[in-house]
Amino acid sequence: MSKLYKNTSSRLAAIQLLYSIETSADLDVSEEKFDEALLKKLIRHKDISTSEDFAIDDEKMSKKFVLRLLQVTMSNLNHIDITIEQNLDKIESMKHMNILLISLIRCAVVELQYFDTPPKVVIKEYLKIASTFFKDTEVGFINGLLDKVAKH
Repeated sequence: MSKLYKNTSSRLAAIQLLYSIETSADLDVSEEKFDEALLKKLIRHKDISTSEDFAIDDEKMSKKFVLRLLQVTMSNLNHIDITIEQNLDKIESMKHMNILLISLIRCAVVELQYFDTPPKVVIKEYLKIASTFFKDTEVGFINGLLDKVAKH
């Protein structure tokens, strides 16, 4: 089993939880306070599995980092989606992307725009995570998109 660093585990958890928010009709976090109680609620609803080689170790993830990533993402969702759309090629649209892909890209854009993490680190981390879920073509697409966002 591959060893995941604390922030990698946290990023993966945030992606999975965003996915759960998007796909679960019974999860409405629009009025929720982002705290450990909400994190526990989201983790109970998490319905996406990763490969065994990329399993989340809840003990190693930073709950503070996950909560901050979720809170900033949900609070700035419209701006994040506009940023993504502006950096897509004219023939591409978020409407045609799968929800997991959108969740991953949203988290990465948040780190690029709202956190102090160096862009190279953000891109490398999210490409590492993406490679467990997506084919090389999608990973290349994510790389190009994140590179564009980082340069703006």
